[in-house]
Amino acid sequence: MPSPDLPVTWELVLMLAALVALTGALLRVPYRILWTSQGAQHLFFAACLGLSLLWLVRAGITPGLAVHFLGVTAVTLLVGWPLAILATLAASVAVAVGLHQSWLMVVFEFTLSGVLPVLVSQGVRLALERLFPPHLFIYLLGGAFAGGILAGLVSRGSTALVLLFSGTYAADRIGSEMAVIVGLTALPEGVINGMIISVLAVYRPKWLKGFDDSRYLGEG
Repeated sequence: MPSPDLPVTWELVLMLAALVALTGALLRVPYRILWTSQGAQHLFFAACLGLSLLWLVRAGITPGLAVHFLGVTAVTLLVGWPLAILATLAASVAVAVGLHQSWLMVVFEFTLSGVLPVLVSQGVRLALERLFPPHLFIYLLGGAFAGGILAGLVSRGSTALVLLFSGTYAADRIGSEMAVIVGLTALPEGVINGMIISVLAVYRPKWLKGFDDSRYLGEG
């Protein structure tokens, strides 16, 4: 699938946003843990592989408006936002290589389908921790399920706005296709992220970034 034909100004804006996000992530990556812990390395590489495979399964005709699930909220809760941003970059590159897309599509995908939903997922998690007492169902239904839905809506809404205000496509074309995309993916996006985190919270709670099973289960 070819890249959307964005004006140069918008390409530069997306490149700048991608560069800022990538720089921020690289500055906050827990390098010591990543280099010394084989388990952390396995989790990160599994996240990269999982996102790449998930993003490669897509459908669509219009460049920039393909239908695919994100899975970014689960990855953010699993490895933390800095590594999640790096994982979405790896997935964006894998998609570009696998589908023979241009490097500009890597920036487009990374910024709108990677960085934005990662930041939304992290923001939802922090907001829930501040507003509500520790509880397993708040973590699962709020952070994973609702966070996944919100991250998907923000990602796709931002994609539609970029394509609209850049003059790439007409409003009616974007509206009709985006309505189908949101209708097909909004609820399943929350379900996918919620199911992944639910299983991990029960069987591998220590894998989840920022999740203390004793606090959320009310044992401490």
